[in-house]
Amino acid sequence: MHSNIERQKNRVLKSDPIYTPAQWTPILRMAKEEGSPYEVKEVSSSDIMDFELFSQSAMFNFTVDSNGNKVKWNNIKVLHTNSESPNIIFLKTGYEQCDYE
Repeated sequence: MHSNIERQKNRVLKSDPIYTPAQWTPILRMAKEEGSPYEVKEVSSSDIMDFELFSQSAMFNFTVDSNGNKVKWNNIKVLHTNSESPNIIFLKTGYEQCDYE
């Protein structure tokens, strides 16, 4: 996928420069040479949320788990939240794990 996008980008750049992020949408869609075009989901600024102020006011600790062990964020594979425990993030460090930590 990435190499297809890179090739399509290079084809486009031979004729015209890319000035805006909106110009990437058709490039990404048409990068796939066979079959259906890639599905591109566009987001707007209203789709992006900033949780920095919330996390500061809620005083959550994202560096240690409930057992006091350091959270290694690079090892996390799955995050889960639910409405019953809104202040807890459940995680898995492997896809084969049945239960969340």
